Amino acid sequence: MIGHLNSYLNSRSTQKGFKMNKLTHYFLGALVGGSLAISQIPSMAAEPSTSKPIPSPQPQKVAEGSGFLVTQITYKHGEGAPMTKRPTRVVYALTAGTLTRTYEDGTKADITFKKGETKIIQEDKPYSFVNLGKAPLTLYIVRNSGN
Repeated sequence: MIGHLNSYLNSRSTQKGFKMNKLTHYFLGALVGGSLAISQIPSMAAEPSTSKPIPSPQPQKVAEGSGFLVTQITYKHGEGAPMTKRPTRVVYALTAGTLTRTYEDGTKADITFKKGETKIIQEDKPYSFVNLGKAPLTLYIVRNSGN
């Protein structure tokens, strides 16, 4: 293909009314040749995600006032929340269970709740999580109502 391009450019450069200096000739040849070479390299772009989105239950508002929002949410087996950064919050476990977090870099961490336990959760990095346990996990979550 490069040979055909060079032949075409050489023939065009000799025709009346079409002038191409050597620099332009080599530049176009390199540009097209480089484009052809690059097109033969397998794509390094990320493949679209084929994994199913994590089913997310809807929180129920328990109370709101004085700048705070209290919600209750139950995560059944396989339910969780998608990747995002979350605000600082206070979490009270109505039932025991474990949520498995997955961070953007693929690392995982388990967050275990005992029934009646209260945790202040503050995380700087975005993460998703899922309940991989067999039993549902029910939590009260208190956060600033502006978030």
